[in-house]
Amino acid sequence: MIMNNNSKHLENISTSHKFAKNSIYNVMGFIVTFPILILLTPYMLKVLGMAQFGIWAIAGVVTSYAQLSDMGMTTAIVKFVAEHWAKKEVDRISKVVSTAFFSFAVVGGIVATSILLARHFIVINLLNVPPEMQPEALFVVSGVIIIFYFNLLFSVYNSVLLGIQRMDVTNAIMMVSKVLRALGMWFFLAAGFGLKGLIWNGAIFSALTIGANVYFSKRLTVGLKVNPFWFSFSELKGIIKYSANIFAAKLTGLAQDPINKIIIAAYLSLPFVAFYEVGGRVVLMVRQVFQIALSPLLPASSELSSVQNRKELEKIYFALSRMLYLFAVPIFLLVIVLAEPLMQVWLGDGYKWAARAIQFLLIGNLFSLLVTPQYIILQGVGKPKINTIAHAIATGVNIVLAIVLVHYIGFYGVLTGVIFSSLISSLFIDYFFRRIVDIELKMYLHQISTLSILSCIVLSGVLIYSFRFINVWNFGNLTGLAVGFSLLYLTILTFGRVINAKDRELLKGLFKVLNFLK
Repeated sequence: MIMNNNSKHLENISTSHKFAKNSIYNVMGFIVTFPILILLTPYMLKVLGMAQFGIWAIAGVVTSYAQLSDMGMTTAIVKFVAEHWAKKEVDRISKVVSTAFFSFAVVGGIVATSILLARHFIVINLLNVPPEMQPEALFVVSGVIIIFYFNLLFSVYNSVLLGIQRMDVTNAIMMVSKVLRALGMWFFLAAGFGLKGLIWNGAIFSALTIGANVYFSKRLTVGLKVNPFWFSFSELKGIIKYSANIFAAKLTGLAQDPINKIIIAAYLSLPFVAFYEVGGRVVLMVRQVFQIALSPLLPASSELSSVQNRKELEKIYFALSRMLYLFAVPIFLLVIVLAEPLMQVWLGDGYKWAARAIQFLLIGNLFSLLVTPQYIILQGVGKPKINTIAHAIATGVNIVLAIVLVHYIGFYGVLTGVIFSSLISSLFIDYFFRRIVDIELKMYLHQISTLSILSCIVLSGVLIYSFRFINVWNFGNLTGLAVGFSLLYLTILTFGRVINAKDRELLKGLFKVLNFLK
């Protein structure tokens, strides 16, 4: 089966090079779309108000549970497409995609129909939405579920692009889609359409995104077919065998954040759901900088596993682990320290609880981020069961602690549950990863710089002390503190000889990749 010229060119690039290239594309996509969320969130809060924004957040909870109907197959498609693409088996890719597409049509249809039939119970009884807001909430729930179904159905085309490691294309589609979607949200809200306008906007741009994914996946994978006659029970069996653990992990993982929102709504109030949502959005933005850079690791590790290239896989793993400790830890600590003034500058007064959510959630997310390379590689080498167990542990600990502690310390109780559940599950993943991949703990600890960690802590203390000299927060002094922290930290790394020869070699490699992108 033939492939286009661009695809043939990419074949000759090493997996490490492709991973670096795709990571840079992902980060570039994030940088372009990042300002959208920064500008859109305060505008939505201003136009919708806290209560309606809380309904929008709750609608996201419903969608999160509906996403379980993909049964972990989305990740499985990316893995199998990467393996077949490495062997030039486009016919096998067509069978995988066709099997997944029609499986989604049936299972997703059942789930979507069930939620639509139960929407009154969900809105009135489960989420306890006030009577005056129930009609709009019912429309929102119905709308997000219909949009979700079609996004799920055609997500197979996006998985193909990810599997063949064309993050340049997926990010281009994502950037254009998000910019236009944001403009649409502004238009519908400014025109007074409220939450209903957001649903229509979502439907329009979901359709455009689907069309772009279909077009480019077929163009870049010549011979790709999605046909009911290509449905294969043997392929389905293979997909389910792998995706069962992914599905179980997603089942337990998705239970965590949505259940926290439900607990907050049930025991506290909708405004606290909004505070949690705002805090969660900031945390997501911070984490996404690193998460999206790591996401190409799944197809890369799948490819390396299929050709049994352990040496290159270890090289990528150690490099990523070191970079996370050198750069993720200080950025997370910086945002934790500046959370309250950040909320004041960004959204104004009255968001103290959102700042607390940012601080607690960032701590938990930092624990899980530091083991993300281990998590993804376990999926890539066909050992997702460990991640499934870790998700189950995290969800169980989170739910128990949240329900118990919310009675005693309220909002802080739910946030505390996130921290402890993340810490325990992260330690679990790291321990079993090292056993399965056969990497000694001392080799992992060797990637951690004690000086970088201590300097982060000391600089954070200096920042906190400097607060007493600032009477009024604004964008200028907030930016000044962030830049000062960053420059001092980089100075310590440079003169403290934390950056070693391997780090310099890695950075040079990234610059070479940037030249390749040009």
